[in-house]
Amino acid sequence: MQKVLAYLIYWLVCFFRWTYRFRYFGEENIELVRAKHPKGSYCLASWHEHALAGVVGQPYVPYCMIISKSKDGEFVHFICSRFGFETVRGSSSRGGQEARQGLEEAVGRGVPAAFTVDGPRGPRHRSKAGILKTAFNTGCAILPVAAVAQDSWVVTKAWDQTKIPKPFSPIVYQFGPIFEVPQDLNEANFEETLHALDERIKETEAMAELQLDRLSEGKKWKAIKKTFSQI
Repeated sequence: MQKVLAYLIYWLVCFFRWTYRFRYFGEENIELVRAKHPKGSYCLASWHEHALAGVVGQPYVPYCMIISKSKDGEFVHFICSRFGFETVRGSSSRGGQEARQGLEEAVGRGVPAAFTVDGPRGPRHRSKAGILKTAFNTGCAILPVAAVAQDSWVVTKAWDQTKIPKPFSPIVYQFGPIFEVPQDLNEANFEETLHALDERIKETEAMAELQLDRLSEGKKWKAIKKTFSQI
């Protein structure tokens, strides 16, 4: 029964993705962040609330991400793997160290790592330590991203105010200015660096909202049918 439900959710997500109208901005930052690592790896950073739009906006780009070993994680793993993502299973309470090692191994192979930085349980809009540790240990930079929809359902009771873009909604996919982890990252400046990353992601989200406002004021939207990897 669980597998049937997983397929139903996957097909529903596919239908939603087919209706969305994506516009991408800041693609030049992808090349900049790739140039910071010998194999082109980087860490993608976004808020947990935009996870659905983030996943369906970059299908079949071989990101690697940590997904929990919970029952909810099984559904997420099922959907992400069918969109072409690599996954490692674990969380802060179950298999976390092994998952981080798997993620760093993927980055070493040239596979970017994707983080919903304030997940899995919040607080909202406050990055956890994992992305800084991964970026520092692997020598890559961080690429902030925000996928903001014009019309969304908001799960108000969720800790992250989860956004589910409504069918046929325009979505701006904004890649922000890259964030480089200090080479002298240490216990003394760690929290300050995390706060700076939070501010950079907020800046990227504001850029996405501005682009959305500009496009909504008078320009017609066109659905982009090509895959993100063709951009």
